[in-house]
Amino acid sequence: MRKVYVTLLLWSCCSICFGQKASSRIDWIKNDYPSFDIFYSAQDSSISPLIIEMINEGQKQVTDFFEHPFKHKFSVYVFPSRHDLDLQWQHDYGDTSIHSECWMVASGVGDVLQILSQQVWKNEEYEHNADDTAAMQKLATHELVHVYQGQYNPIHDFTGLDSLAWFIEGVAVYASGQLNKTRMQQVKFKLLCFLIQSQAFCMFARNLKSFA
Repeated sequence: MRKVYVTLLLWSCCSICFGQKASSRIDWIKNDYPSFDIFYSAQDSSISPLIIEMINEGQKQVTDFFEHPFKHKFSVYVFPSRHDLDLQWQHDYGDTSIHSECWMVASGVGDVLQILSQQVWKNEEYEHNADDTAAMQKLATHELVHVYQGQYNPIHDFTGLDSLAWFIEGVAVYASGQLNKTRMQQVKFKLLCFLIQSQAFCMFARNLKSFA
């Protein structure tokens, strides 16, 4: 199973091949760093320093949180268009019908972090603000938590771990600092709505039984 990130994950039961090479349609520029390699297109050269800075800061936050380093080097791919990202995910999933939703901007597993260029976010992405550097950092850190989890998990791409999705995602939200006051209020509100609906259903069921 693979996570298709965003602020949320899209979990799938199908097996995928994250170790495969990224799209050869793109003329990649590669920068090597001690803990990761980053690949991006010429059109993203201007934003690559910001992404590199976010990856470095995210790695520090993740290792500080878990008090243990990443096990090995990984790759970061910055896709210049949603079409290119879709093609890569179609390849990874082995499913040509996959088309990412507008809020899906990144994905992380043990060997690779894939992210949609922030320049595309401004034109077509409706949930994430590319100008909010603090939120962008948390999103990058969130994905790096999944890279970290994938490296220590025997199943590096999370295949078949759907029943643990709540835990895998919850740790990433917490460790990245995304569990802020606003999000907690949203969770409490949704929980309250669920409880109210459940109580209403129970009352309906009891009333229905009385007519039987």
